[in-house]
Amino acid sequence: MILKKCMPRFGVLLAVFASLFAVSCQNDIEKEFVEALCGAPKFILEISNAPDSRTVINGARVSWADGDVISILYGADAKPIPFTVNVEKGGGAVASTETTDLGWEQGNTFYAIYPHIAGVKDIHRVAIGMETSFLQIDANATNIGEYDIMVAEPVVWSNNEPRLKFHHAVSFINFNLVNDSNNAMTIYGVEFSTEQNTIPVYGTIDITLSPANEDFAKISPMAYSNKIEVTPRVECATLQPGESITLKAAIIPTDLSEQLITVTFKTSTGDTKIETYGKEFKPGVLYRFNKSMGWDGSSQEVDGLSEFKFRAVNNSGLYQDIVFTKQSDNSYMTTIVPEVDLSSIVPTFDYKGKVTINGVDVYNDKTAINFNDETLVKFDNKSVKFVVKREFEVPVIYINTDDGVGVTSKEYYLGCRIRIDGKNMYEDYATVTQADSIRGRGNTTWNWYAKKPYRIKLDKKARLLGLNEGKSYVLLANYRDPSNMMNAVAFDMARYIEMPYTVNYRFVEVYLNDEYIGIYLMTEQIQQGETRVNIEKNGGILLNLDCNDGPVWNTGGDPNFYGEEFFSNYAGSKLPVGIKHPDNPTDIQIQEIKHAFGELERTILSLDYDKFSQVMDVKSYMGFFMIQEMTCNVELGGPHSMFIHRYANGKWAMGPVWDFDAGFAYDWKENHNYFTDQWWHCGDKPGQFIDGGTDFFDRMFACERYKAEFKEYWRSVSQGMYIYAMDRMNDNYRHAEKAMQRDAWRWPITKSFNASVGKLRQWLGTRIQLYNTVVDNM
Repeated sequence: MILKKCMPRFGVLLAVFASLFAVSCQNDIEKEFVEALCGAPKFILEISNAPDSRTVINGARVSWADGDVISILYGADAKPIPFTVNVEKGGGAVASTETTDLGWEQGNTFYAIYPHIAGVKDIHRVAIGMETSFLQIDANATNIGEYDIMVAEPVVWSNNEPRLKFHHAVSFINFNLVNDSNNAMTIYGVEFSTEQNTIPVYGTIDITLSPANEDFAKISPMAYSNKIEVTPRVECATLQPGESITLKAAIIPTDLSEQLITVTFKTSTGDTKIETYGKEFKPGVLYRFNKSMGWDGSSQEVDGLSEFKFRAVNNSGLYQDIVFTKQSDNSYMTTIVPEVDLSSIVPTFDYKGKVTINGVDVYNDKTAINFNDETLVKFDNKSVKFVVKREFEVPVIYINTDDGVGVTSKEYYLGCRIRIDGKNMYEDYATVTQADSIRGRGNTTWNWYAKKPYRIKLDKKARLLGLNEGKSYVLLANYRDPSNMMNAVAFDMARYIEMPYTVNYRFVEVYLNDEYIGIYLMTEQIQQGETRVNIEKNGGILLNLDCNDGPVWNTGGDPNFYGEEFFSNYAGSKLPVGIKHPDNPTDIQIQEIKHAFGELERTILSLDYDKFSQVMDVKSYMGFFMIQEMTCNVELGGPHSMFIHRYANGKWAMGPVWDFDAGFAYDWKENHNYFTDQWWHCGDKPGQFIDGGTDFFDRMFACERYKAEFKEYWRSVSQGMYIYAMDRMNDNYRHAEKAMQRDAWRWPITKSFNASVGKLRQWLGTRIQLYNTVVDNM
């Protein structure tokens, strides 16, 4: 039998229900707006070409390529309308059609199929081919796959045009079976089951292949199941020794990361079960489960084999060599992070005989093979089990100062050598020229807590752990935060709403002079630069509204001044402003910057929306307020760590956002107590001057037009912002859990990091829901 000829072009029959993916985002567009747009031949695709600014809903990211043709389905008859994507210079995109007889209905749910399929008649039963599909293999892929089905949230209006955000409808699973016995084997199917009826979170799924019908996936609404069954077509069910078969399934995305998953492979020689750690199935992601059949799993001693590894030099997806170690039972094992992809990997070994994997003859340093987490490797006639153990980790940074001198100053750098183990998630790093350097940083944490924050400065620019290239990076201690997640969550919310120059970050563990000092959040330094705050070196302005940087307390440090109009909370003083760029400004430059900032203050006080929108990036102003209020960041009223920048053309923008360990309802006692009551730092009527220290940031709410724009913006991003941030937090927690446990041993406090992460999730979800009422009643 030649398996390729007999493999069917499996189809997927998807029943996607609008109620399944409904997003709570009603809008205030008047009926006449809808009527005026009847027959509009285009809609806005809310995307950007930037890797971190793609369409994001339910944690999934997709983007469109120029010229893509997609089917848009809506309404009862589900007539598919072809739309062609046009990517604009600014990174946005519109999708347009020649069809003129369509009308946009407020609150309607739209479906998209890529590529365009003209014959679809029922939006709840859309068949697509999978055998030749090119699917996204991870949630960060830049383009949608060759075949894709997406669903859009209800129509949101922007600038009198409908705006749609699409997200994937399904996840995909490949079950790969290899006949490693010496006899023919019949494959009856695969059963995928969980402990509880939780497939999927909403709705049930029953996946079965009928020999009379190539469509094999059917989703039924509003019930629960704990089982998926996948059955091959009869004529493809028999495998000869060394042959393999892949069975495919599609499911509604669901989080099974806390459940034990059992995969049962059914064959003519009996059932074989494997148990695996749970997975958080994400939309559009392809997952693989592999099994060698007809082998008892035992390993034999192999003479002449002393080395088996995957070398980074031969495999572009690796940053480090992966080396297998022989075990007492003659098997071989290695430990790697779950992100490492071994689906096409070239092995290196020193065995001189015949090596076979999955029925394929493998040649040293040449043959790329799909290497399963449990793989049978045959060395001539001897079988050996190779096990890949997957464990979540975070990178580790080793810093050693010259002569082991302690870091005691925030002002002066110490020479040091830095080595970073990227855990095969990111490229490793080692000091390459002269010494790198390190100093202390921060205010409260540096002055009052044993776990200190640091700033490191490289001798030569580098992309540490995949962050934007630069010389300066920050190590945030997060000592006061029992969850370790507050800054990361705030940064992710800001990133979702595309706040300018939001810093990227990585969780890391740090050793300083060979002493373990715990888990840190490594970020890019906030400073002017092409890969930092990308304002012009000549003419750009970066300011920090912060009492520590302004004339209140910092009387002899960076150049600073008082604002001309707004007051802060400290002794009735004017708003404190510190100049971060330009470096070393002249007296004339300081006066020019002070005057420009004063003009901005007076524009805000005028409540003239047209004038305000000419000098300020309004979305950044709204988003900045949104992030501060959603995190209940009391630093807004100081102010502390509130950055604002201006381009050489005179346009201001808020951000980057920074420093949130005084937010999240901190009780200001030394018991690390956060996530307590809910209150609004700027009141439930922002712009009514409840707190003089926040006037600069919320005064525009006294302008009715600004208020209306804010309401629309809030409704379009609030739910997605929360979902995206929680999805990122879940992923961060999985990777950092062991590191946080070690940090808790090193810096014991009275709060559980595990419980605190749960409290953060609940507190923030409640806060966003409560603020919906505030927005409605503004």
